[in-house]
Amino acid sequence: MSELFITRHAIRRYQERVANVPAPEVWRALDCRAVQLAIQMGAHFVRLAGGQRAVLRENRVVTILPKETHESALDPRRDPLFEDGGEA
Repeated sequence: MSELFITRHAIRRYQERVANVPAPEVWRALDCRAVQLAIQMGAHFVRLAGGQRAVLRENRVVTILPKETHESALDPRRDPLFEDGGEA
């Protein structure tokens, strides 16, 4: 498995939406077994303990969604990167 990469944007969103902690602590929180397994399985999202969701692209955490995000917003077909005929 490739190394996890967490974008600066994801770190800032984690600090805003989960906990206002230093970047190394955000990294430790997101570099966990649940996120690694979700990436291995090809998931687009993984729910964090507080109800927020980490948005995943390949081996990257790209942002953190607020826990109030409606389920319909999580449909991968709404993502411009989703390819016709691709798997959800």
